Amino acid sequence: MSYCVNCGVELDISAHKCALCGTAVYNPNENVTEQREAPHPFSEHVHLPDELSPYGRKKLILAIVTTVMAIPNIVCVLLNLTLFKSNPWSLGVISGTLFLWSAFVLPFATKRPFPYILWTADSILACLNALVFVWLYGDMELFIECLLPVIVSCSACVLVYMLWYKKERHIILKIAFVFLSLSFALLFSGIILNAAQVFAYGTEIGIICFVSLFAVACFFFYCYSSKTIRRWASKRFFF
Repeated sequence: MSYCVNCGVELDISAHKCALCGTAVYNPNENVTEQREAPHPFSEHVHLPDELSPYGRKKLILAIVTTVMAIPNIVCVLLNLTLFKSNPWSLGVISGTLFLWSAFVLPFATKRPFPYILWTADSILACLNALVFVWLYGDMELFIECLLPVIVSCSACVLVYMLWYKKERHIILKIAFVFLSLSFALLFSGIILNAAQVFAYGTEIGIICFVSLFAVACFFFYCYSSKTIRRWASKRFFF
Protein backbone atom coordinates (compact mmCIF):
# COMPACT_ATOMS: atom_id res chain seq x y z
CA MET A 1 0.00 0.00 0.00
CA SER A 2 1.10 3.55 -0.72
CA TYR A 3 -0.37 6.80 0.53
CA CYS A 4 -0.25 10.41 -0.62
CA VAL A 5 2.43 12.39 1.21
CA ASN A 6 0.18 15.47 1.16
CA CYS A 7 -3.32 14.35 2.13
CA GLY A 8 -2.71 10.73 3.21
CA VAL A 9 -5.28 9.15 0.90
CA GLU A 10 -4.62 5.60 -0.23
CA LEU A 11 -3.20 5.44 -3.74
CA ASP A 12 -3.51 2.90 -6.49
CA ILE A 13 -0.30 1.07 -7.30
CA SER A 14 -0.28 2.41 -10.89
CA ALA A 15 -1.17 6.01 -10.00
CA HIS A 16 1.26 8.78 -10.89
CA LYS A 17 -0.58 11.52 -8.99
CA CYS A 18 -3.04 11.70 -6.13
CA ALA A 19 -6.65 11.45 -7.28
CA LEU A 20 -7.75 13.77 -4.44
CA CYS A 21 -5.21 16.61 -4.28
CA GLY A 22 -3.20 16.04 -7.49
CA THR A 23 0.17 15.69 -5.76
CA ALA A 24 2.73 13.80 -7.84
CA VAL A 25 3.48 10.30 -6.66
CA TYR A 26 7.08 9.33 -6.08
CA ASN A 27 7.90 5.69 -5.47
CA PRO A 28 11.56 5.17 -4.51
CA ASN A 29 11.27 1.45 -5.28
CA GLU A 30 10.16 2.05 -8.88
CA ASN A 31 12.81 1.83 -11.59
CA VAL A 32 13.61 5.24 -13.11
CA THR A 33 13.50 3.87 -16.65
CA GLU A 34 9.93 2.69 -16.10
CA GLN A 35 8.68 6.13 -15.13
CA ARG A 36 6.81 8.10 -17.69
CA GLU A 37 8.73 10.70 -19.61
CA ALA A 38 7.29 14.15 -19.72
CA PRO A 39 6.05 15.05 -23.21
CA HIS A 40 8.24 17.44 -25.17
CA PRO A 41 6.58 20.85 -25.36
CA PHE A 42 7.51 21.29 -29.05
CA SER A 43 7.04 19.02 -32.02
CA GLU A 44 10.15 17.67 -33.69
CA HIS A 45 8.61 18.21 -37.13
CA VAL A 46 7.93 21.56 -38.75
CA HIS A 47 4.45 21.68 -40.27
CA LEU A 48 3.97 24.31 -42.93
CA PRO A 49 0.50 25.80 -43.28
CA ASP A 50 -1.72 24.31 -45.97
CA GLU A 51 -1.71 27.48 -48.07
CA LEU A 52 2.09 27.31 -48.40
CA SER A 53 2.10 24.63 -51.10
CA PRO A 54 5.14 24.17 -53.38
CA TYR A 55 3.60 26.66 -55.81
CA GLY A 56 2.80 28.98 -52.90
CA ARG A 57 6.41 28.86 -51.72
CA LYS A 58 7.56 29.59 -55.28
CA LYS A 59 5.27 32.61 -55.46
CA LEU A 60 6.65 33.84 -52.14
CA ILE A 61 10.24 33.56 -53.42
CA LEU A 62 9.27 35.31 -56.67
CA ALA A 63 7.66 38.13 -54.70
CA ILE A 64 10.84 38.57 -52.65
CA VAL A 65 13.07 38.54 -55.77
CA THR A 66 10.78 41.04 -57.52
CA THR A 67 10.86 43.34 -54.48
CA VAL A 68 14.66 43.13 -54.31
CA MET A 69 14.90 44.03 -58.02
CA ALA A 70 12.40 46.88 -57.64
CA ILE A 71 14.15 48.62 -54.72
CA PRO A 72 17.26 49.78 -56.71
CA ASN A 73 14.96 51.10 -59.45
CA ILE A 74 12.98 53.18 -56.94
CA VAL A 75 16.24 54.53 -55.49
CA CYS A 76 17.53 55.41 -58.99
CA VAL A 77 14.28 57.22 -59.86
CA LEU A 78 14.45 59.26 -56.63
CA LEU A 79 18.11 60.14 -57.25
CA ASN A 80 17.30 61.07 -60.85
CA LEU A 81 14.50 63.38 -59.72
CA THR A 82 16.45 65.04 -56.88
CA LEU A 83 20.24 65.02 -57.36
CA PHE A 84 21.27 63.90 -60.87
CA LYS A 85 18.87 65.71 -63.20
CA SER A 86 21.04 65.94 -66.31
CA ASN A 87 18.96 63.36 -68.24
CA PRO A 88 16.38 60.68 -67.42
CA TRP A 89 19.00 57.97 -67.02
CA SER A 90 16.81 56.06 -64.57
CA LEU A 91 14.64 54.96 -67.51
CA GLY A 92 17.59 52.91 -68.77
CA VAL A 93 17.90 51.22 -65.39
CA ILE A 94 14.17 50.44 -65.34
CA SER A 95 14.11 49.04 -68.89
CA GLY A 96 17.18 46.90 -68.20
CA THR A 97 15.66 45.55 -65.00
CA LEU A 98 12.40 44.75 -66.80
CA PHE A 99 14.34 42.75 -69.39
CA LEU A 100 16.22 40.81 -66.70
CA TRP A 101 12.99 40.18 -64.77
CA SER A 102 11.25 38.93 -67.90
CA ALA A 103 14.17 36.68 -68.87
CA PHE A 104 15.04 35.15 -65.50
CA VAL A 105 12.07 35.63 -63.13
CA LEU A 106 8.91 35.54 -65.26
CA PRO A 107 9.47 31.91 -66.47
CA PHE A 108 9.03 30.72 -62.86
CA ALA A 109 5.93 32.81 -62.13
CA THR A 110 3.42 30.39 -63.66
CA LYS A 111 2.58 26.76 -63.03
CA ARG A 112 2.89 25.92 -66.73
CA PRO A 113 5.67 27.29 -68.94
CA PHE A 114 4.68 29.35 -71.97
CA PRO A 115 7.98 29.49 -73.90
CA TYR A 116 6.75 31.29 -77.01
CA ILE A 117 4.96 33.98 -74.99
CA LEU A 118 8.09 34.45 -72.87
CA TRP A 119 10.27 34.57 -76.00
CA THR A 120 8.03 37.29 -77.47
CA ALA A 121 8.08 39.29 -74.23
CA ASP A 122 11.88 39.02 -73.96
CA SER A 123 12.35 40.13 -77.59
CA ILE A 124 10.05 43.13 -77.18
CA LEU A 125 11.69 44.19 -73.92
CA ALA A 126 15.16 43.81 -75.46
CA CYS A 127 14.11 46.15 -78.29
CA LEU A 128 12.61 48.55 -75.75
CA ASN A 129 15.82 48.53 -73.73
CA ALA A 130 17.85 49.25 -76.87
CA LEU A 131 15.50 52.10 -77.83
CA VAL A 132 15.86 53.69 -74.41
CA PHE A 133 19.65 53.40 -74.64
CA VAL A 134 19.65 55.00 -78.09
CA TRP A 135 17.32 57.75 -76.93
CA LEU A 136 19.61 58.56 -73.99
CA TYR A 137 23.08 58.16 -75.46
CA GLY A 138 22.91 57.55 -79.23
CA ASP A 139 20.90 58.06 -82.39
CA MET A 140 18.22 56.08 -84.19
CA GLU A 141 20.61 54.94 -86.92
CA LEU A 142 22.56 52.98 -84.31
CA PHE A 143 19.39 51.14 -83.34
CA ILE A 144 18.32 50.40 -86.93
CA GLU A 145 21.73 49.42 -88.31
CA CYS A 146 23.20 47.63 -85.30
CA LEU A 147 21.12 46.96 -82.19
CA LEU A 148 17.94 45.77 -83.89
CA PRO A 149 19.72 43.28 -86.22
CA VAL A 150 21.69 41.90 -83.24
CA ILE A 151 18.48 41.41 -81.23
CA VAL A 152 16.72 39.80 -84.20
CA SER A 153 19.60 37.38 -84.89
CA CYS A 154 19.87 36.36 -81.22
CA SER A 155 16.09 35.95 -80.94
CA ALA A 156 16.08 33.82 -84.11
CA CYS A 157 18.77 31.53 -82.66
CA VAL A 158 16.77 31.18 -79.44
CA LEU A 159 13.60 30.40 -81.42
CA VAL A 160 15.38 27.71 -83.45
CA TYR A 161 16.62 26.14 -80.23
CA MET A 162 13.10 26.21 -78.74
CA LEU A 163 11.63 24.51 -81.82
CA TRP A 164 14.35 21.86 -81.67
CA TYR A 165 13.86 21.43 -77.91
CA LYS A 166 10.16 20.51 -78.29
CA LYS A 167 11.01 16.80 -78.57
CA GLU A 168 12.58 14.80 -75.76
CA ARG A 169 16.36 15.05 -76.05
CA HIS A 170 19.31 13.65 -74.16
CA ILE A 171 21.02 16.00 -71.70
CA ILE A 172 24.33 15.87 -73.61
CA LEU A 173 22.56 16.71 -76.85
CA LYS A 174 20.82 19.67 -75.18
CA ILE A 175 24.14 21.09 -73.97
CA ALA A 176 25.73 20.62 -77.40
CA PHE A 177 22.92 22.47 -79.14
CA VAL A 178 23.12 25.34 -76.62
CA PHE A 179 26.77 25.93 -77.54
CA LEU A 180 25.96 25.55 -81.23
CA SER A 181 23.16 28.15 -81.09
CA LEU A 182 25.33 30.52 -79.05
CA SER A 183 28.18 30.23 -81.56
CA PHE A 184 25.95 31.30 -84.45
CA ALA A 185 24.40 34.13 -82.40
CA LEU A 186 27.84 35.56 -81.56
CA LEU A 187 29.03 35.17 -85.15
CA PHE A 188 26.03 37.09 -86.53
CA SER A 189 26.38 39.75 -83.83
CA GLY A 190 30.06 40.29 -84.62
CA ILE A 191 29.40 40.61 -88.35
CA ILE A 192 26.59 43.10 -87.73
CA LEU A 193 28.73 45.20 -85.35
CA ASN A 194 31.51 45.31 -87.92
CA ALA A 195 29.15 46.20 -90.79
CA ALA A 196 27.59 49.02 -88.75
CA GLN A 197 31.12 50.33 -87.97
CA VAL A 198 30.42 50.14 -84.26
CA PHE A 199 33.24 47.72 -83.52
CA ALA A 200 36.10 47.42 -86.02
CA TYR A 201 37.10 43.89 -84.93
CA GLY A 202 33.56 42.56 -84.62
CA THR A 203 33.89 40.05 -87.46
CA GLU A 204 37.22 38.69 -86.20
CA ILE A 205 35.97 38.30 -82.62
CA GLY A 206 32.71 36.78 -83.90
CA ILE A 207 34.67 34.18 -85.91
CA ILE A 208 36.88 33.38 -82.90
CA CYS A 209 33.84 32.92 -80.66
CA PHE A 210 32.09 30.85 -83.33
CA VAL A 211 35.04 28.48 -83.85
CA SER A 212 35.62 28.10 -80.09
CA LEU A 213 31.99 27.39 -79.19
CA PHE A 214 31.52 25.20 -82.26
CA ALA A 215 34.48 23.10 -81.09
CA VAL A 216 32.87 22.77 -77.65
CA ALA A 217 29.61 21.71 -79.31
CA CYS A 218 31.49 19.10 -81.36
CA PHE A 219 33.02 17.74 -78.16
CA PHE A 220 29.55 17.22 -76.66
CA PHE A 221 28.32 15.65 -79.89
CA TYR A 222 31.25 13.21 -79.59
CA CYS A 223 30.28 12.50 -75.97
CA TYR A 224 26.74 11.77 -77.14
CA SER A 225 28.04 9.31 -79.72
CA SER A 226 29.80 7.35 -76.95
CA LYS A 227 27.41 4.86 -75.33
CA THR A 228 29.46 4.71 -72.13
CA ILE A 229 29.43 8.48 -71.56
CA ARG A 230 25.76 8.70 -72.54
CA ARG A 231 24.77 6.03 -70.00
CA TRP A 232 26.87 7.67 -67.29
CA ALA A 233 25.25 11.04 -67.95
CA SER A 234 21.78 9.48 -67.86
CA LYS A 235 22.49 8.11 -64.38
CA ARG A 236 24.14 11.25 -63.03
CA PHE A 237 21.73 13.88 -64.34
CA PHE A 238 17.98 13.62 -64.08
CA PHE A 239 16.93 16.61 -66.22
